[in-house]
Amino acid sequence: MWLVTKGAKNGAGGTAIEPALAETLRIWYSGAGDHRDEEASLLLVRHARRNHLWLACDCQSDQATPMLSPALLSEADTYYLRRLTGLKRPEHHLGCPFFREQALAGERTERTSARNTPDGFFAVLRPAPLALAQAPDDEARPRDSASHGTPRLAKLLWRLLELSGRAGIPAVETDERTIAAEFAAIRALAEQIPVAPGIPLARVLFTHPRDWTSKRVFAVLREFSKSWPKGHEPQAFMLIFADKVHEHSIETSEGLIDVATRVRHPETRDAPISGPHLTLIAIGNHPDVRGYAAQRAWAQPVHNGHRFIPVDSDFDREIIDALIAARRILASDNIALSASKPLFDCITPSGAVRPPWLVALGRGGTSITAVLDPEETVTDDSKRYQALAFCGPVIAIDPANIHELTLRLRRQVQNHQDRP
Repeated sequence: MWLVTKGAKNGAGGTAIEPALAETLRIWYSGAGDHRDEEASLLLVRHARRNHLWLACDCQSDQATPMLSPALLSEADTYYLRRLTGLKRPEHHLGCPFFREQALAGERTERTSARNTPDGFFAVLRPAPLALAQAPDDEARPRDSASHGTPRLAKLLWRLLELSGRAGIPAVETDERTIAAEFAAIRALAEQIPVAPGIPLARVLFTHPRDWTSKRVFAVLREFSKSWPKGHEPQAFMLIFADKVHEHSIETSEGLIDVATRVRHPETRDAPISGPHLTLIAIGNHPDVRGYAAQRAWAQPVHNGHRFIPVDSDFDREIIDALIAARRILASDNIALSASKPLFDCITPSGAVRPPWLVALGRGGTSITAVLDPEETVTDDSKRYQALAFCGPVIAIDPANIHELTLRLRRQVQNHQDRP
């Protein structure tokens, strides 16, 4: 294999890649090997990308050379190789690992619990290898092997919201929910969550845009980096409420925060969701930018600035309003209501499922948990329905019957009490 100038037609005049390293690259590409193979390969691919080089494969010695282009897969926090194919480009040999698509990082590792909660430290950025194929000082950071479409940064934010109690509606709210109270609850939790050994998230978590414009976040991170634990990448986080997000920036009250990679959010899927957003930004040394920069960002649509409850659709906001109204009305019947927005999968005998909404209802010694499901594809014999039904009675809900929610929830309690 060779490193060639971007746009080259063959490997002539390129720089030969050592055979051992070329074999390591093939092992990494095919999803085998260990973290040492991966680090050596990433070092090579990162070098190629920085210097605008392609990799020429030698699997077709009697034809024009198949090419590979290095690229950055931001949502998986790693590099990968894009096969350059087309009518005028040769295919790799059938027996060549590059003949097929690259095995993604999540497919190489053992699968974690189906709940998909992020393991390890509250960290996104991985340290660059110090030397080619050099073993790191510590074990490789555990990877999140859940859906490739959801970045680790999103799951870390969800974990913050879940553990701080922001992802639901309690039966009784003793204090008024305000934007200051929402951030305060998250900051209190951040005292207990480590970013690296001995460094709680609270020390490197910033929640005001002014921390960015004043460059305070960079000053704090620069100071912490002097004593940052070995084997961990220095990084800080900004948690910002934003009305608008753009492809590579986040719009705040103090101006724009530019992000080195594309801002990720659920709106990249088929169903657009309007703002506002709660955005979590990872800041650290970017491989293609000198100094500190905002590397990654996840913009999570939430109910509003007073309730950081994540939403999957604009209709979810209507559901939240209806649940708050139902809580007040049902309280007059001595029925307590609390609701939560599950952010990770639940395990059921029918497989893993993520209920759209879980509503807990209680009166006297009676308690029941119901599932609110806004999807229209649910049928009694479907696997998804059976999994949801394991979590509780399923109540199908849509914009046409949202006004009946209180009545239907009251009926669930009554039916449960009437059972022998």
